[in-house]
Amino acid sequence: MPKQQKKKHSAGASPKIVRFKVSKNKSFEIMVNPGTVATFRQDRSSLSDVLLVETVFKNARKAVPATSDELFEAFGCTDVRKIAERILSKGDAQTSSSERKKGVEAKKRNIADFINRNYADARTGLPIPLNRILSVLEKQRVTADCDLVLEARRIVDEAKKKGELSVKRKETVMTLSLPAKFKREASVLFERRCSVLSRTVNGSQVVFELGYLAGELDSIIASAEKLTRGAVSLGSDGAAKRNSNEEKQDKSRNKAAKQTKRRSAVNRTKGRGGGGKGGDGVADIGAKTSSAKKDKKKKRGGSNRRVGGGKKSY
Repeated sequence: MPKQQKKKHSAGASPKIVRFKVSKNKSFEIMVNPGTVATFRQDRSSLSDVLLVETVFKNARKAVPATSDELFEAFGCTDVRKIAERILSKGDAQTSSSERKKGVEAKKRNIADFINRNYADARTGLPIPLNRILSVLEKQRVTADCDLVLEARRIVDEAKKKGELSVKRKETVMTLSLPAKFKREASVLFERRCSVLSRTVNGSQVVFELGYLAGELDSIIASAEKLTRGAVSLGSDGAAKRNSNEEKQDKSRNKAAKQTKRRSAVNRTKGRGGGGKGGDGVADIGAKTSSAKKDKKKKRGGSNRRVGGGKKSY
C-alpha cells in the first residue's frame, strides 16, 4: 500500500480533489493544494508544489487509499507520482467559485478575440470592435471548458437571430475527400464546425467543399482524421493553405540560394577579368587587344612609307 506523505498547506485554504474516472464504476482521486492545478497544466509548477499528500485514493474525503494491485490494474504501474501526473493532466479538478469565474472570463476573452479576427461587419466589411462583442458575451452562458470554435459559432448565430450582431464570416474555401461510407457522419461534423458549400460522391470517395475560418482548419482536419482513422485527403487548395507557412519558408530559402548563386557568379567573373565590377575586366581585355592590333597596323604602315620614300630618292 502506498505510504502517505503529508505536506503543509496554507491556513484557511481547504484542499481540493482531482478525480480521474477509469470506468463507469471506478475512479481514483488525489488531494492537491488550492489553485495549483491550472498552473501545473500550463507547466508553471512542479508536482511537489501541487500534491498535498503523495497518495492515490479511492475516496479522498474518507481517506480510503487505493491498493498497489488496484493501481497496477488501472494504470499499469504503482508509481504514485507518475499516476498523480496522469490524474492531474486528464482528471476533473475541483475548483473554487473564484477560480471558475476567472476561467470563464478568460474563455470569454478568447472567444471575443476569435470573433474579432474571423468575422467582419456585414455592411462595412470592417472588424467588429471587441467591446461590442464582449457586451454580447455578457448575456451568454459560457463555461471555462467549452470548445472555443464551436462556442464562438453558437454565440454568433444566436446574436444574429436576436439582431445583436450583423456579421459575415471571413471564409477560405478548400476541398477535402474521405471514404463515402463516412458521408453522413462527416456532413454532421462539418456542419457544426464550418460551412459545407457542396458534397459530391466520386466512386468510393465523397468530396466536400468547405468554407472555414483561419482558426478552424486544424480542428476540422483533426476531427475528420479521428472519424476516418486518418483516411482523409486534402485537395490541392487545402493542402497548400495548411502548409502555407512551410511554403513561405521554402520560398525564402530558394530566394536566398539564388542570391548566393548570383554573387558567386559575379565573383567568378571578377576573377577571370582581373578586377573591376561585373564584366569590366573582360571589357578591359577586349580594349587592350583592340589597341594592340591598331599599333601593329600603324607599324606596318610606317615601314611601307619608309620603303616607298627610299625608292623615290634614287
